[in-house]
Amino acid sequence: MNIDETKIIQSVADFFGLGTVSSYFHLGGNANKNFRVKAGKKHYVFKLLQEHSEDDARAEVSYTTYVKENGFSAVGFLKSDTGDSLFVGGGLTALAMPFLKGMKPIQNEETLFIIGKTLAELHTVPVGLKLPTRGSWLRPEYLPRAIEQIGQKFPDVDKFTAAYKLSNVSFEELPQTLIHGDVGP
Repeated sequence: MNIDETKIIQSVADFFGLGTVSSYFHLGGNANKNFRVKAGKKHYVFKLLQEHSEDDARAEVSYTTYVKENGFSAVGFLKSDTGDSLFVGGGLTALAMPFLKGMKPIQNEETLFIIGKTLAELHTVPVGLKLPTRGSWLRPEYLPRAIEQIGQKFPDVDKFTAAYKLSNVSFEELPQTLIHGDVGP
């Protein structure tokens, strides 16, 4: 265990009033460092943001709260005594949620059907006017920025740029729905 990491994990637990951390382990993550944490007799997931801003995190909390309020089954984020779902301190932004026991899904047709059905249910949640804008690949500003980043790693970016310029996509005219961008194998 890293001493600094242990202090950070305990600071997040203190912020949410969870008590003393008795154990934790890293769960992985791409744009975040995720941990399963035991404090008291309960288990939690701490999401330490690495590549997302505080505004992104607040938007995630808004969306999660919104879909829950509209009948979609989702795990909500914990709140501190002051009602804030976001720990910000020492150059760190973190979220916490209850840990739900389960198992790694089996990759088969039944599992794919359940995932598809769940995403379809998410798409039926009405788009709220009060929801903050989130960056995604469906935003017009995303593609030029992504192509520029791709160009830094791959010299043949011109074919992507050409395809994008030919597409003439008017994103504002597309039907609006809520999507989840992290579904992958």
